[in-house]
Amino acid sequence: MILQQTAIYQVQIQLEKMLKSQHPNRPLVCDRGSLDPIAYWPHTASHFLKTVNTSLDQETNRYEWVIHLDTAQSTAYNQDHNSRPESFPDASKLSNKIKQAWNSHPKRVVLGSTSKFSKKMETTLWLFKEIYRGAQFV
Repeated sequence: MILQQTAIYQVQIQLEKMLKSQHPNRPLVCDRGSLDPIAYWPHTASHFLKTVNTSLDQETNRYEWVIHLDTAQSTAYNQDHNSRPESFPDASKLSNKIKQAWNSHPKRVVLGSTSKFSKKMETTLWLFKEIYRGAQFV
């Protein structure tokens, strides 16, 4: 698990660098962030940061905003029609760990679970428009 999550972290960082260099004047929207691997890490968050040679400040400063889309409600969570392989209890635990990893980010928004994913996406798009009026995204 350590090697896998270290690789995921490195790929995340390199993809962000590549896209920022190709589109320097556009906001970059990521599905995942560099602290997300902490949720899957078998040891402490500080162990993760030490292993990948970074700090919490360095990672939180990498992102202007963090928008966390919470796991669907248990009644709406359907593994058969969901891209996540985890059961609802496991997905909920991972979501909570990811929220904890980003807890210190000064501009973090958590969009709670809803019964319809389309409502969550509608709220997310509205939030992007409010934050980045007129911007084109990468």
